[in-house]
Amino acid sequence: MICLYCNTKNHAEDEVCLGCGKSLNKLPFTSEQRAWHIVNAFVPLVGVGIFFFMIQTFNQVASGFGNNSSFGQFSILWWVFIAVAAIAVGISLYQNLMDLIGGVTRAHTAKLTRKYRSSSRKSRRYVAEFEQIGKVNIRFDAYQQLEDGAVYKVTFSPNTKRGWEFEKQ
Repeated sequence: MICLYCNTKNHAEDEVCLGCGKSLNKLPFTSEQRAWHIVNAFVPLVGVGIFFFMIQTFNQVASGFGNNSSFGQFSILWWVFIAVAAIAVGISLYQNLMDLIGGVTRAHTAKLTRKYRSSSRKSRRYVAEFEQIGKVNIRFDAYQQLEDGAVYKVTFSPNTKRGWEFEKQ
């Protein structure tokens, strides 16, 4: 393994560079990776904010119908929904911000145990499971290239478990 900082050739099992002493399994973010984390941290936050203001507007319109309306009871369900959405967005925001603050990806060599896709009505997610790493979210093109049982050098973000690069060993 070659150190990215000083270009010293090291053994594959080394965790620290023999030349400069820096960690070999941590790589600095590329501009693409940094932008991905920024977008995934703040776009859902803006979406929940817009949804919150839409509910506020709906509540003001509904209050004009009086207390005997079923709009008042219905708005409680909206507040429960917005609270659950805010918690989910808060967890995602925290994970993305922790990756941004760290500013590095991790690189580990691990065996691919399985890959699968998870689908819902609106989105499709691709996941790869590695022995020492666990589940990693991957892009479709990486999903097509990965082979079950093969050993890969996996570069991923530690908190969001977003896979970036997969190099077959």
